[in-house]
Formats: sequence, structure tokens, C-alpha cells
Amino acid sequence: MITMKTKRHKLASLLLAFALTLCLALPAGAVGGETTPLNIDANQTGNIKVEGISETAGTSVTVNVYRLMTVNFDTTNQQPVEPVYTWVEPVANWLKGANQNETYRGYISDDANDNSVTENFSEPESNAANKTVEIAGFYDALAAAIRNGDINGLTPSSVNTATNGVYTVSNLDMGNYLVLIEGGMKVYRPSAVNLVPEWKEVDGTSEWVLSDAVVELKSSDLTLTKQVYDGEITNVPAPAWGETAQVAIGDTVTYQLIADLPEFPENAINKGYQISDTLPNGMTLGQGIEVYGVKDNEAETKLTAPTDYTLDTTNAQRPTGTDDTAVDFTVTFTNVTGLYKTSQYRKIKVVYTATANENIKVYGDSLGADKGTSTGNENTAYLDYNNNPYGTAAGNTNTWKTAQDTATVFTYGMEITKTDDAQQANPLTGAEFTLHKAGADGNATGNALTFVEIGRGNGTYRLAKTDENNAKSNLVVGGDNADTMKGVLKISGLDVDTYILTETKAPDSYVKPAQPFKITISDEKTIGSENNSIPNGKVEFTENKTESETDGYVRQTIQNTKGFTLPTTGGMGTVLFTAGGVLLMGAGLVVLVLFLRRRTSR
Repeated sequence: MITMKTKRHKLASLLLAFALTLCLALPAGAVGGETTPLNIDANQTGNIKVEGISETAGTSVTVNVYRLMTVNFDTTNQQPVEPVYTWVEPVANWLKGANQNETYRGYISDDANDNSVTENFSEPESNAANKTVEIAGFYDALAAAIRNGDINGLTPSSVNTATNGVYTVSNLDMGNYLVLIEGGMKVYRPSAVNLVPEWKEVDGTSEWVLSDAVVELKSSDLTLTKQVYDGEITNVPAPAWGETAQVAIGDTVTYQLIADLPEFPENAINKGYQISDTLPNGMTLGQGIEVYGVKDNEAETKLTAPTDYTLDTTNAQRPTGTDDTAVDFTVTFTNVTGLYKTSQYRKIKVVYTATANENIKVYGDSLGADKGTSTGNENTAYLDYNNNPYGTAAGNTNTWKTAQDTATVFTYGMEITKTDDAQQANPLTGAEFTLHKAGADGNATGNALTFVEIGRGNGTYRLAKTDENNAKSNLVVGGDNADTMKGVLKISGLDVDTYILTETKAPDSYVKPAQPFKITISDEKTIGSENNSIPNGKVEFTENKTESETDGYVRQTIQNTKGFTLPTTGGMGTVLFTAGGVLLMGAGLVVLVLFLRRRTSR
């Protein structure tokens, strides 16, 4: 004969086994918390504390808990009563649906009027590991059904304010709950938690008590890192990646994007995941874009399109609704779950090249008088993803979140001022120059660099690209009296290096310098022990430099003179005086002769 005490302990064992199954089956489960007073009453409620939500300050997160089961508890006799657990009506209707998975259909009684939870829900079919996967899949499917509008009448209890990082949903009836998160930047998996009576020993007496439930959520924290290498990837086996690169027009750099891969539930509604990049006007996208899957041990496997991803470089758009912006390319993944679970990839890497073109900016050229902080050559990459796998209910749009990162390419230039005195009071035009790179010996090496004139006759040039038809090596200082650039030679699109500037023709009536000029372009952040850091696009040395004038141009004044007159002896000066004296003496003799003849005739 089965006594009441035996039955009570049998129910307790079943209840505890059920709770343990849930804890093992899910990414997060319930653990002991604060204990309410003994003697559970008819209006007994408890709290669910949700931990593991970590977001940046100001990010809004809403915790929704859905009651899935009720608990049948006799408060008079202080004991559970069979059936201990019953599915709430909306979930019961979903489980009994004609198209329901047969395994999940077995979780509810066959009796049309009985919504009790069967032992199939808690008992392993073969082993505990298989049951864990089965139950996790069930909650994933249930979460998808809730957010897809397939379950009607299931209203959550919600909270969006945390205390010390813990979101507490209070005054909840006993039962089994599903926790879903909205908002934030992470991808949070659905988690189940039990708010049920437990058979405990308190002060030497065993009783049924109701403790607060605590669940710690599992999430994927997605980040994107963008880096650049100053060269083509094929040139080196292990490139030194960084945040910036320094280039001349025509130089090619290599970029890499590394993005975390989320662990989306298999039954999730939203698995949107896209990587994209937008280049500045001064950089031209290369032909080859390579995509890799990266495992925890950093092993990489090259992925293929369109099997693993799709690539768009013609009409690329970010997928973020009203925030859509055109980008240079997109890499879109449709089987994110397969990449994560089947292939065991944890990150995605995208590698591509870009070449500096004629539109690249020297720091300061596009900033106005105050020089600002923007360089004009930032390159921004985006990771757009659905952070709420179940965030789309009927009639609502997808929720996209974005992680982004930036890499910058710098180019430099020089400004040469021509004057006839050290005070630069009289700028000179008409001088002509050539520019070479300096060799190891400090002298000009190779052919003169070629340039394209910007504008007409104003002395402003940019480095030419390969095989430009209008490129020339002869640089002429231009400008007129109405031109603020009069007497200035401005050259852009140069890399950090040492150059030899040679004046090949002086301004009219002026003397050409005998020696060329050595000019070194160095970024101020990479020179000297105090400023040793990543480049910032500003040059290390500028004549008459002040903080407000710091930009990407090295400035130098080159003075021309008219020479000087050498002292002389002899020459035409003495001849003239002698000739004058002879003429005067001749005239005197003529007067004397005339006077003597006149006197004799008398």
C-alpha cells in the first residue's frame, strides 16, 4: 500500500529530476536563491533574477518571461498534486496542432481535455546528452513560435531596469518560464527557468518551500575589427597589421576584417548576418575579395561563393532598413548556424586590397582653417546582424544591430615657397623643379617622379598614377599677384620618404641654386621617443610650425638672389676721360692759332 508520505516523496523526486533535466538541457538554468516563508499559500509568488546581460551604458534591454507551465500544489496539505505540471492553454494548443513535431507532441497528454506535461518531457530517450539537445531544440522552436505569432494569448511579464546588473521580474506565479531578450547588442539565446516548490530541510524540518529562481543567460558578443597592411598581402607571409597605412598615389594596401560569428538557435526567425565595407574616394577597391572561416585554434579555411556566402560589388547595400547606405561590397551569409555548429567556425575573416588614387587627401586639405581632426581617408567596415533571433513578430520589421571599425590611410605632401629674401615679402614665380627619391647614399636615384597639374598655372601638382598621359616631371612655380598661392609649389600624394628637390630653372633675372635640396617627410607620431605611436597624418617638421598649422605638408622656403657686381679696373671709363682731354687740348690750340694770325695781320 502506498502511503501519503511515500507518494509525497515520489512527487518530490520527480519534481527535482525534472528541474535538474531543465538545468542540464538549457544554456542557463535555475539555481537556489532567496527563500520565501514556509507554508506556501494560495497566492504565493516568487521572483526570477536574470543575470549575464552585459551591455554598454545607455543601451536599452528588455527582459521578457513567458509562463509555459502551471504547478498544481495543494496549499491546505502543503504538497504537490498530480498532474504536477500543466501546459498553459496557448502552449497546449500549439503542442496539439496538426503540424506539430511528433516528439514535441509527445510532451502533452493525449487526452483532449488534459494539458498535463508527460514524462516524455523529462525522461531521456537514450542518454542525457541526447535529451539535452532535444529539450534545447524544443525551447528554440517554442521561442520562434511565440515571436512569429504562432502562439496566441501568451503575454510576457517584462522588466527593463537592472539593479547591480541583475534584471528581476517580480510577483510571478509558480511555473516553468521561457526568458527572451529584446534590445542590446549581443545575441542572447532563449533560456528556460523553473519557479517551483522545492523539498528542503529548514531548521531540521523538511518542507516544501519556494525560492527565487536565478538564470544566467548565454550570449554571443559580436565585434568587428578592421586592420590594414601597408602593401599587398602576397608580398609577405605574416604581415604586420595596424590601424593605419602610409601611401603614395598608386600604392596598394591590404585590408582585413575579422568579425565574431554568432551562435544563432537553429529555429531562430532572424539569422541576418552581413559584413560590408565602404572606401573613401581616395581608395579604389581591388579585384579579389577572399573570405575565410576561423576556428578557436585560429585555423583558417577559405570559404566559397555562393555555397557559403554571396558577394555583391555592384549594387551593395547595408540591410538596416531606413539606415540603408551604399557600400563598396557586401558579404552575406545565409547558413550562419551551419558555419558555427557544423564547421565550428567562431569568426569570419574578409581580406581584400585597395589602391590609392588621385582623390586621396593629405591631412588638412579638406578641413578648413581650423584643420579639424578628420583626414578624409577613413575606411569604415560594418557588421550588421539580427541580435534578437526571435525579434520578428507578425507585422513587425527585423531588428538589426551594427558593429563597426575604421582603418585610415595617410598620404603626404610638400609646399615650397620661392622668394627673393628671407622675409618672403616678394614671392617669385617661374622657377622650375624636378623631384627624385633619395637613394641609400642620400643622392637622387632613379627617374624623376612624374606629376599631374591640378588647375592651370597655379603651381599645384599631385603625384601621377602609372601611365597617365598628361604626367610630367617638370614642376613650375606659378601664380599671379591676385593668387594667394603665388610663389608656392604645392605637391601632394607622396609617401613618407626622403626626396631630392632640384631647381632646374630660376625665376627670370635670378640666380639658380647650385645644390639640390634634401626634404624628408616623416609622420610626427612615428618620430621620437615621446610620440612613438601609430601615424596620425601630420608631418614631423614644418617651418614656422604652430599647433593650429600642423597638417600633412612639409614646408620649406627657397630663396633666389640676383647675384652681385664685381669691381673692375681700366676699361671704357679711362678712354672716355682721355678722349675728352685730347678734344679740349685741340680746341685750345685752334683758338691760339687763330689769335696769333689775327695779331700778325695787324
